[in-house]
This record gives sequence, C-alpha cells and structure tokens, in this order.
Amino acid sequence: MNNNFGDKLKSMKEKGVSLPITSDMFLWTLQKGINKNDAIRDLNVSFVNGLITISGNKEMPLKSIKFKVGLKPIHAHGRTLKLKLVTAKPVKWNWLNKIILNKPPFIKYNEENIKIDLNCIDKVKAVPIGNILSFEIKDEILWVKLGL
Repeated sequence: MNNNFGDKLKSMKEKGVSLPITSDMFLWTLQKGINKNDAIRDLNVSFVNGLITISGNKEMPLKSIKFKVGLKPIHAHGRTLKLKLVTAKPVKWNWLNKIILNKPPFIKYNEENIKIDLNCIDKVKAVPIGNILSFEIKDEILWVKLGL
C-alpha cells in the first residue's frame, strides 16, 4: 500500500494535474475585489491569442471611459502567476489600471506587472499540494498545471 502512494506521488511529480481556468472564473476573481466607488461597469474577460483581455467601462463624473487591457502570463512562482501589461486602450493610465487590476490580497498591480494568487480560484484551491509547473492559454482556456 505504501508503494502505491509512492507511485502516485512520483506520477504527480512527473505529470502534474492540469486545471482549466475559464474567463468566467477569472472575471469572478476580479469582480469580488471591485467596490461601488471603483465605478467599473460591463467588466468582461476573454482569453485570446495568448493574452488575458479585460474590458469594461470606468464611470467618470462627465463621461464613461471604455478600457481594454491585455495581460500576458510570463512567470509562475508557487501558486502565483505573474502577468505583464502589454496593451492598454485608450492609453496606459496607471491610475485606471490600478483601479481595475489592484485587488488585494489575491491580485496585486505594480506599474506593468500583475501578480495573481490562483488559490483565490476554487478549482485551484481544491488541489491541496503542488505549485504551478506550467501554464498556457489554449482554446479560450487558461490551462495551469500543478505538480510537486
């Protein structure tokens, strides 16, 4: 019986567990950090062409500003995924990006770098052990492989 556990542990080290993270899961993570004062409306997330794209409207006193940011996953450490801000429309306004992307404790924004603790997503949190071994965006899904 002990040998069987050792075999499973070895298998997990070699193969890992692939978890699909949908745009809806990512959107939910962003939304739970938004408060009324942020005045963010029509928030949307999509995974296309290797980027995580976040779009929506920021309500201002005189008008609404439509925004769209593109984030590229670049590095993983533990269960934290580091993203780089690669596109921003209408422009790269640090104050606007901070309102959209800085949602501690799970999502932290600093200039063009974003760190997201994937343990805020139930599917990842349900796997009790392992760190991110690899990640890729494929078929509109962010695939994260956890292993030892």
